[in-house]
Amino acid sequence: MIWESNAILFYLGRKFAPNPIFTDEPETFGRIAQWLLFGKTTDHSLAPARYRSRFVSEGERDESRLSELREAGRCALAVVDGRLSTNRFLAGEYSIADIGCYPHISLAQEEGVDISEFKM
Repeated sequence: MIWESNAILFYLGRKFAPNPIFTDEPETFGRIAQWLLFGKTTDHSLAPARYRSRFVSEGERDESRLSELREAGRCALAVVDGRLSTNRFLAGEYSIADIGCYPHISLAQEEGVDISEFKM
């Protein structure tokens, strides 16, 4: 049994290789791994921000911490946006890197992060 989302993506990519969303070619594989690991950094800001925004009552929230998490999430999104400003996909071509990073990006507004400044 495999239980970590990025481990599952690597497993499926490798199990069904060759396929268009995974490669063993070292340079592209490195970019895929880089972005999947970078995506985990958003787990430490955007996911907790979403939890605090959606599931913690206003009276129980630490607004200062929530603000810090949102700012860290915004910074992570700015890095992704910078990459996508010159590339259609994170690792060059559509890959498991895009699949792994998508959830937090797509939910950022629910987390209280204004994404209107980004073009992604």
